[in-house]
Amino acid sequence: MHVKIHIWRSTTQTTLPQDTTPPRPPPPETDDEEDFPVPQANQPIMMAAHALHMEAKQWSSKDNEIIAAAKKMALLMAKLSQLVRGEGGTKRDLIATAKSIAASSEEVTRLARKLAGECTDKKMRTVRLQLII
Repeated sequence: MHVKIHIWRSTTQTTLPQDTTPPRPPPPETDDEEDFPVPQANQPIMMAAHALHMEAKQWSSKDNEIIAAAKKMALLMAKLSQLVRGEGGTKRDLIATAKSIAASSEEVTRLARKLAGECTDKKMRTVRLQLII
């Protein structure tokens, strides 16, 4: 007695796209955004604040603490730039703003570590935690 075994092979091949990164969501429609000052070439702090603001505003801060903290930091950096240039405020305001920026930075770092720690892939988690330092 002979038994024939047939192995069926699927003729359909699944191809993955080259870039597996999901597309960014559209900019938020109703996020409360403040008008952000346009930096001049001789304002490095304002330029950095503007760059952070432009990146962060691509994302909604609703239910996203990291983006909310980044947006807050951008506004604080813009305020710091104005204070450094003597555009209002006191030395005490400058120090308080700098401390607020440091606190926002620590908050972003804390939230990023928490998010990286929730990653289920051990290698990805390790790489993300290394990037956060």
